[in-house]
Amino acid sequence: MKFQTVEEAIINGVRLRHPVSNGKSIEKKEGYYSIWIVNLKALPVPFNHELVKRKTTLLYIGIASNSLHKRLYQQELQHKSAATFFRSIGAVLGYTPEQGSLVSKKNQNNYKFNQKDTNAIIEWININPEVSFHYCSTTDESLEKMLIAKYKPLLNWTHNPEPFLPLKQLKDNCRAIARRPR
Repeated sequence: MKFQTVEEAIINGVRLRHPVSNGKSIEKKEGYYSIWIVNLKALPVPFNHELVKRKTTLLYIGIASNSLHKRLYQQELQHKSAATFFRSIGAVLGYTPEQGSLVSKKNQNNYKFNQKDTNAIIEWININPEVSFHYCSTTDESLEKMLIAKYKPLLNWTHNPEPFLPLKQLKDNCRAIARRPR
């Protein structure tokens, strides 16, 4: 897969609005995706200000090594299972997991929000961002890393040469709450 082909599709390509309502059409194929904010005012300070400073509305770039339907639609947009974007946007919007919810769990990083908060985050995701994606027969993590390095999406921490510290602070706080015994 050529970098330019994927780049053109997920950076400059068609974007899907109301991704939760309209995402059922996302196929079970490998690929890459990007998530963009439509209205900067939907994000709290300092995240909206940082996007203005960076002159972009790009929130996140990801890869689906098996199924875009599962990774993007079910996990990132609806949190049916662990998903980095969902946890990040939930933290950015001010939600926190229940205290002690990670105690005795094997993975001490994949915090979850309660059902009421999860539903509120899903509703926010259906209204505010739009998504682009590109199907391909094989995926390559190095291509995802190059896209993140070039475009520096606000909610990508790993492989981002300009990670946004307030994001790390919010996610660290969420993990601390979830790890703290009740």
